[in-house]
Amino acid sequence: MAIMLKRGSRPRGTIRKRLRSQRMMTLVIVVLFLCYIFFYALSLRSFGGAQQQLNPSLSREGEGHNAGDGYYDDYLFEGDNAWEGDVSQETIDSVIAMHNHRVPVHIVISHCDKPLDWIASKFNADYVYLKNITIISKCGNEVVGAPNYEYVKVISLPNVGRCDHSYAYFISHSVVESNVDNDVIFFIKDNDYQVKKWRSMKSMLALAHRNGIACATEEKFGRGKEHRVSFFHNSTMLRNFGIKSHTREGKKKGYIPPNQKEIDAFVSSEYSSLGNYADEVGIRIPSPFTPVCYGGAFATIWTQLRQVSLQTWKNFEKSLERRDNLEEGHFAERLWAPLLVKPLSRTTISKIESQMENALCSHKNKGYTHWFANHCGILTHRNIR
Repeated sequence: MAIMLKRGSRPRGTIRKRLRSQRMMTLVIVVLFLCYIFFYALSLRSFGGAQQQLNPSLSREGEGHNAGDGYYDDYLFEGDNAWEGDVSQETIDSVIAMHNHRVPVHIVISHCDKPLDWIASKFNADYVYLKNITIISKCGNEVVGAPNYEYVKVISLPNVGRCDHSYAYFISHSVVESNVDNDVIFFIKDNDYQVKKWRSMKSMLALAHRNGIACATEEKFGRGKEHRVSFFHNSTMLRNFGIKSHTREGKKKGYIPPNQKEIDAFVSSEYSSLGNYADEVGIRIPSPFTPVCYGGAFATIWTQLRQVSLQTWKNFEKSLERRDNLEEGHFAERLWAPLLVKPLSRTTISKIESQMENALCSHKNKGYTHWFANHCGILTHRNIR
């Protein structure tokens, strides 16, 4: 028997099918929307990771630069090179290529009384694009032998704080105005006493980019692998460092006029230790290990200088204005690397721990005592006997 339907009505089966189809379509739309949200969030995370690989100075929240014990997941210090703060040939080639084989370089020179004729040859390389030189002259002497270069600027300052004050002054008066990021900037003294011990120019350019800091010299002690000392120091031991006397390098030999002795007289500070000084200035020392540069010559990139607050730079400069040969200067020398280094990865810390045997501030052998006192906290590859 035929079923008579009212006009406009549909069979129940057709209605059910249509409802199921609509529900299915709604479900598909919801699933597609959720997939879109998921993959969008994933892409943002990947982009952030890529950014951190390209610029490791970008850190996670709460782990900013100079954040004491922050970590990076990317492996900044490379394998066995971590021990001495060195870098692989592959990284050197990569950094040079990144700048189209012409790395932009700025030089800041702390000048007192030495000729500067050695500098032009030291930085004369086809992979170096020398953009400018700033000479901070502090002893009232004529600047002799400066490179014959268009962009050489001389600034005269009172003779206080030695090279560390010169560097802090330059940074606190330049870091905000500068519009460069990945250019390498060298901070060096006027004398060439240790230039023969410098790392290669290419290594320093790569280290400044990769690790945030390139010490010009490597610390050496004795001979052979058993005497290898590290670029890194035990942070707790370094914080306890203090010094009670010092003679300017190059003044130990020959006659020193009485008036020069008075000028060079060492002045101790009110700070109980390097750690006390760092806390007052606003410098956080990485932990458990921190690098240290000796000799007053190092390189970094402008990005790293901007990671430190302008107030900290001003505090640093102000703290070195009291006299010339002062204890704060020796604290400052040991704090440039902790201030500028990119935080260590957990892998790097494990690698250092696997190589270290000891950390020393003194030694039972009197011949070694002075050296280790001045390198307090330095890590040794094996016990030095």
